[in-house]
Amino acid sequence: LLGSFVLEGAALAWRTGVTYDEPAYLASGFVYWTQGLGFLIRESPPLIDYLRGIPIMLLRPAPARAPGPENMVVSPHGYGQLFLFRNRVPARHLLLAGRGVSLGLAILLGVVLWRWGVIMGGSWAGLAALFFYAFEANLLAHASLATKDIGVTAFAVMALASWAFYLSRGTMIWSVAAGISLGATIASKTTGLGLWPAMGLALIWHRFSQGKVTGRLKKDAAALAIATVLAAAVVLAVYGPSEIYRFFDMMVYYQRFMLSPMHTYLFGKAYYEGHPLYFPAVILVKTSVPLLVLTLYAFLSPGLLKKHPAHWPVLVGGCLVLLSFALLVKHQVGVRHILILYALFCLAAGVGACELWERKPGMR
Repeated sequence: LLGSFVLEGAALAWRTGVTYDEPAYLASGFVYWTQGLGFLIRESPPLIDYLRGIPIMLLRPAPARAPGPENMVVSPHGYGQLFLFRNRVPARHLLLAGRGVSLGLAILLGVVLWRWGVIMGGSWAGLAALFFYAFEANLLAHASLATKDIGVTAFAVMALASWAFYLSRGTMIWSVAAGISLGATIASKTTGLGLWPAMGLALIWHRFSQGKVTGRLKKDAAALAIATVLAAAVVLAVYGPSEIYRFFDMMVYYQRFMLSPMHTYLFGKAYYEGHPLYFPAVILVKTSVPLLVLTLYAFLSPGLLKKHPAHWPVLVGGCLVLLSFALLVKHQVGVRHILILYALFCLAAGVGACELWERKPGMR
């Protein structure tokens, strides 16, 4: 299944033309390694740009030069176009190098989803989750692009899986893993900030459902504090102490940018201040029917909550919190802003399909 995903992703990476954001992200990876932060940094954190810059640096490209005076002002996206198309390294080589990083992170995501499914429901549940992932069109599309969306999805699922393992096993090492993964998510894209309340909600939900709120209060508070401190440490390490102010500057910019209305096209009409049902409509329209039906069954099944009292609050709570944040966003530009949900849908559908097969033979 992973091999199939890699072949499909590689074919898409080879055949798909350059998208709008890719040149700027490719240039960011090069500039951050050679000149430091400051390029496109107000729009998104730099971790995945650093990762993407490694294979690009191996190609030894030249800095972009504007076709005019030395002091010519070029926007980040304009600079990216110059870097990609006016370089001594062929544009296809730079593009494939950047897309290869995305595909590698997508493979990591598939392994995490498979392993999480195995731990929750056994071998068949893990394989079912991986099956849905391997053929999910939205995930495949973004796994073949040199953007940040599949990378932040991989780190986010790692953080949620680690937190679910902490809740089920009570081992502090998993809170450490959750904190590091949470930090990597936040240092990749601001979407990762929604994971912290999702982890808190899952913790409260799980403890109340088990009736063990007071008995483990100190340990849970310590685990959440460890995860929070480690996440902050990862973000600090990615930016550097002298450049951490850029993170807070980005947060101010992001809040204004994402909450400012923009034109949205939905169901044949243009809405000039966005539409509150944009992302629910995206999910209904852009999700395959089997994945959507099995995900809904899994989320509404009381038996799965009883069977997985630690994992299910993380899975369902994570989807609810991330979707709630998406509903507040007025900058509605596509499915990539909720791509994390699709990875969680694959896991839920895999576990739900396995449960239907084993417990209800008439539904096979």
